[in-house]
Amino acid sequence: MAPHFRRHDESVEAGFRRIAVAEIEAAIAIIDASGPADADKVHKVRRQMKALRGLLRLMRPGFARFRKENRIFRDIARSFSGMRDARVMLDTFDKITARPDGQPLRAGFQAVRERLLAARDAHGDAASLLANARRALVKARDRAQGWALSEGGWALLAEGLERTYDHARTAMRETMASGDAEAGHEWRKSVKYHGAQAQLLRRMKPGRLKADMKASARLADLLGERHDIDLFLDHLAATPARFGDIVTVTQLAALARLRIARLERRAERLGEKLFADKPGKLADRWGDWWQDWRGANA
Repeated sequence: MAPHFRRHDESVEAGFRRIAVAEIEAAIAIIDASGPADADKVHKVRRQMKALRGLLRLMRPGFARFRKENRIFRDIARSFSGMRDARVMLDTFDKITARPDGQPLRAGFQAVRERLLAARDAHGDAASLLANARRALVKARDRAQGWALSEGGWALLAEGLERTYDHARTAMRETMASGDAEAGHEWRKSVKYHGAQAQLLRRMKPGRLKADMKASARLADLLGERHDIDLFLDHLAATPARFGDIVTVTQLAALARLRIARLERRAERLGEKLFADKPGKLADRWGDWWQDWRGANA
């Protein structure tokens, strides 16, 4: 179970340190595990970095080291980008070319898939990247044990929560208005951070915040798939010869855009529900839950 804030006998600052250390140690444990393949470790470590950055954003108004520490966790995730992109290219290809009748790919598509599979398997030294990430995480864990906040209580959490939620709403509006891939990527990141923050605070209103967590996860998945297809289309445009003849390239682009249209419709419907409130109203409602839950320790 992911760490969260506790109800009694712990300040926000102490909870911040405890949760940060636990999340970092979870990432280290993923790297040290003997069972999973390196590609699976990379995926899980990147997910831990998202959780940590969601925590930092919640504390940002009172955490003087926010920019430095956030950049460190961001860079750990980015160090795996080449591996992730190679894997995403193959996964995205499989999704957009999948046939409902289960029939095999035509020859042109099969040749493309074989090249993408070879590129995925040949990309990067995962063991070395994971070892570098582990060293950075051990240092971060040592620092996290002494992290301090300039303020505490709900006032701090409310500002961080409101900021994240407002950014998500703004990116959502920009994405819906323009269809811009970069705006969509910003929306996805903010959705993930909002979901991580709901998870951190889930004990104060379990039923309601569990619904927020599920909706955030679902929306992030939709936006993540959209982002992956945008990446696929970028590669398709930049290196068309890699994907075969003009007919194959044209068909792949058409399948990708058809998938994007479907994802956009579903993401917009879910986003409008999840981000229906104004940021201040959301923070006030969550603040009431916090006060009821924490009482004198708020």
